[in-house]
Amino acid sequence: MSKLPNCLTCHKPKANLQCALCQEAICKYCAQFVEEGGFSFMRKLPEELSHTTYCTHCFDTKVSDALHAYNETLEKARDVNVFFKGE
Repeated sequence: MSKLPNCLTCHKPKANLQCALCQEAICKYCAQFVEEGGFSFMRKLPEELSHTTYCTHCFDTKVSDALHAYNETLEKARDVNVFFKGE
């Protein structure tokens, strides 16, 4: 029977998830998740943003700012009205 590694963040045993960027073992309580399709309106999605499971360090350094900026842009886009020439 294989033993699961300890979580990178809290060091508890049974870390059954893995960070998509650094490949470190993390538990479900310490993992940071991004919904699949969370960046669906981006034309070119960088490789580092195309995953769904991250450790806290990778999420804070590579994903958090991009996710915040993306959601802020989406919120601004909700206030945009589009009119066609025929209207």
